[in-house]
Amino acid sequence: MFNNKIVNIIFSVLVAIGLWIYVVGEINPETTGKFADVPVRFVNAEVLAENGLALVDPGQQTVSMTILGTRADMKELNISEIDVTADLSDLVEGENNVALTVSLPNDMTVQDISNKRVKVTIETLVTVEKTVRVQYEGTMPEGKEPGAMTITPASIEISGAASTIAKVQHIAATIPIKNIKDTPSDLSASLKPVDKDGALLSYVFLSQGQANVRLTILKLKTVPLRVDF
Repeated sequence: MFNNKIVNIIFSVLVAIGLWIYVVGEINPETTGKFADVPVRFVNAEVLAENGLALVDPGQQTVSMTILGTRADMKELNISEIDVTADLSDLVEGENNVALTVSLPNDMTVQDISNKRVKVTIETLVTVEKTVRVQYEGTMPEGKEPGAMTITPASIEISGAASTIAKVQHIAATIPIKNIKDTPSDLSASLKPVDKDGALLSYVFLSQGQANVRLTILKLKTVPLRVDF
């Protein structure tokens, strides 16, 4: 009787192990998936700043990779859950090749990646003061034009890589025209650094991100011109 009990226990354990192997290997087996255009995120720029350095805009850096995981996990994996980072903290002035680190959920692993490193340029950190100017968003109604305005603050400090800061023409305070009233109004405007063509410049740090703009829309009026001789 005792021997039969031991045999039954051993048999039950073996069956349980067999079922577990079946579930893992057959019902939810490991598989691979390919992901393209995964963005690279640059981290620890503040450490560079502490050392008087800054990153030159590297553009939109992406990688492609093959990931291994269970079928269920791969089915649910979204590209936003793939975190690819380049650590800037130990870089020096000039060109640097930075190793990429990939973080994945649910014990997934990277089988292959298009680039293991990314090249970046580091320059001296420069801080300057730039004027804030209003930039209108939308079309001004016919027969109207902006009236007198007050911008607070009139200028702000910006910082970044020397070559990037040299391109900044001014700081644009964006105001949607639909928000401007016929009576004086105080509007909050988001600030962004732009070049001489009005294009946004990245990797420029602003001392503040908002400005207050007080302005009105004026109605244009046509009056007859009288000339006395």
